[in-house]
Amino acid sequence: MTLSGKILVIRFSSIGDIVLTTSFIATLKKTFPNFEIHYLTLDKFSSILEFHPEIDRVIELNSNSNLKDLLEFNKVYQLYTSVQLNIIDDAESIRHLINRPLRVCGMVKNEGKAGGGPFLVKDTEGRITKQIIEAVQISKEDSQQKIL
Repeated sequence: MTLSGKILVIRFSSIGDIVLTTSFIATLKKTFPNFEIHYLTLDKFSSILEFHPEIDRVIELNSNSNLKDLLEFNKVYQLYTSVQLNIIDDAESIRHLINRPLRVCGMVKNEGKAGGGPFLVKDTEGRITKQIIEAVQISKEDSQQKIL
C-alpha cells in the first residue's frame, strides 16, 4: 500500500530559521515521496521558498493580518477548532497560536497494532488541543476515559 497525502510545514520567522528548515524538507520528501509538501510562512518570506524543488506549494499569510483575516485563514486550513478559537479575541493571540509547534502524524487503518488516534484533549487549564493518545495513557478507572 502506497501512502500519500499532504504535509504542512509552518514557520513565520526569521529568515535564518526558514532557510534552516529547507534541509528538513528534503528529508521529508525522501521519507514521504508520495506526499505533497506545503509551506506556510509570512508573505515577506515566501520568495525564499518559491523555487525550492521539494516544496509543492507555498502558502502566504499576510504579515498585517487582522483578526477577521486570521479566522478566515483558519476556516480554510482547519488548524484549530472553533472551541479553541472562541476564547481568543485578538489577532496577535491567533498568530501566536498558529505559529506554535503542532504535533504532526499520519493516520493508518486500525489493525489492532500499537499506535494512537487523534483526540481533542482538555488540559488542567481548560485549553483544548489535538493530541495523539496511546492506550497506555487511558485510565480504565476514569469513566470518561473508559469510553475510549
